[in-house]
Amino acid sequence: MDDEVARAFLDVASSGADEQVRSDVLIGLGPVIDEAGIDYDDDEEELLLGPELGPPVSREMFETIVREVRALYEDESQPKRVRRSAFEALVRDPQPWVSSEIRRHFASDDPEWKLTAVFAMGYVAGFEKEIAAVVNAEQGQLLIEGVKAAGHMEVTGAAQRIRDLATAKGTERGLRLYAIEALPYVDPDSFDILDRLKQSNDEEVAEAAEAALEELSLAESMDDEEWDDEEWDEEDEEDDRR
Repeated sequence: MDDEVARAFLDVASSGADEQVRSDVLIGLGPVIDEAGIDYDDDEEELLLGPELGPPVSREMFETIVREVRALYEDESQPKRVRRSAFEALVRDPQPWVSSEIRRHFASDDPEWKLTAVFAMGYVAGFEKEIAAVVNAEQGQLLIEGVKAAGHMEVTGAAQRIRDLATAKGTERGLRLYAIEALPYVDPDSFDILDRLKQSNDEEVAEAAEAALEELSLAESMDDEEWDDEEWDEEDEEDDRR
C-alpha cells in the first residue's frame, strides 16, 4: 500500500462498481487507517521512524482516506453494505464521534447494523459491559463478533461463556476457534484448559490452543518483567532515602 494504491482504492469505493467490491476495498483500507492513525497521532510532534518503518501512506493521504471514507458512511444514499464497511474501517482509528454512532447502531432493530456495532466495540474502549452481554446472551454471527470483540478488549466478564464455547465439542467450528483465540485475553488462568485443548485430536483445535498458550505465556512473562521493574524502582527509592 502507498498513496497511489490508496487513491485507487478510494476511487473504487466511490465508484459505481459492485457493492461487494466497494465493500472489500473499504475493508482493505482499515489496516491502513489503523497504522497511520497511530503513527500520525496529533500528540506527536514529529515522526521518528524512517520511511521503511513509517506508515504506508503520507499524512495528507491518510487525512484524505478518513475524510472520503467518512463521507461514504454519512451518505445515506449509499448501499448499506458500503456504509457498514466504511464505518468498520473508520473505527480502526476511533474518533470521539464514533462511540455515539456505535450506541445508535447497537440499539437499532436492524440486525446488520447491530452486527457492525458489535464489531466496532472491539476497537473502541467503553463497551465492555455491552460486549459481555452479547457473549453471554446471543447466538450466531452476533455471538462470533462478540467473542472476537471480547478478545480484542480483554473483557473478563465474558470469560466463562468463552471457556464453555472453547471446550465444548458441539460448538460450531469457527466459533470454537475464535473462543480459543480469545481465551488468553479474557482469562489469564486458562493455562490448564488450553493445555488440554492442545492435546486434541482435532488438528485445528490443537493448533489454535498452542498459539493461545504462546500468547498467554508471553503476557505472563511481560507481567513478570513489569513486576521486576517495579521492585527495582522500589529498591532505588529505598537507596535514595538512605
